[in-house]
Amino acid sequence: MLNHSSQLHTNKGTPAFLVAEHAATVEGLLVSARGMLRADRDAARRYIEKAAALLDEVVAVENAGKPPAAAANAALVRGGLAPWQMKRVRAHVEERLGDSIAIEELAEVCRLSVSHFSRAFKASFGEPPHGYIVTRRVEAAKRAMLTSDEPLSQIAAACGFADQSHFCRHFRRAEGKSPNLWRRERAVGPELLAAE
Repeated sequence: MLNHSSQLHTNKGTPAFLVAEHAATVEGLLVSARGMLRADRDAARRYIEKAAALLDEVVAVENAGKPPAAAANAALVRGGLAPWQMKRVRAHVEERLGDSIAIEELAEVCRLSVSHFSRAFKASFGEPPHGYIVTRRVEAAKRAMLTSDEPLSQIAAACGFADQSHFCRHFRRAEGKSPNLWRRERAVGPELLAAE
C-alpha cells in the first residue's frame, strides 16, 4: 500500500504537491489503523508507523533545499517567541487542553507581559492564542472520535469545549462539516456513506 514512498525521492515537486498527493494514502492508513485497533493492535501500529514515515519523508523533501541552520530555525520569527517559549506553550496547552486556559497563564509560562506575549505568539504561530487553543482542541476531539465510541458531549467536555454546541460550532468552522458526519465518514468510509 505504501509503494508511493519511493516516489518521494524521485519526484521533487513542491511540498504542497507532495502533501496533497499523499494525503489520501496517509488518511487511508490511519483509517485502516483505526479499524484494526480492537482486532490487531500490532497491525494498527504498523499502519500508523507507515503513515508517520510517509509524512517524515514529505518534511525531509521540504527541508532538503534549506541549509541545516535554516531548517532547524524555520519556526524562529523576528519578534516572535523563542524556541524554548514555543515548546513550553505547546506543552502547557496540551497538558491543560481539557481545562480553561487563560492568555495570562500562557504569558506567565513564557515570562512575558500579556500584550507582548499575544503579539509574539501570533508572529510565531500565525494565529492568536485562542485560535491555536481551539485548533488543538478540535484535533484532540478528532483523535478521540477516531479511537473511541464516546458520545460527542463527553468528547467535547474532555477536550475543553463548554458544551456540545460550542464544540460543533468550532468543528464545523474547522472541518466544513458536523462532527457526527465527519465521524461517520471515517467509520464506514466516504464512498460507502455516499452510496447510502
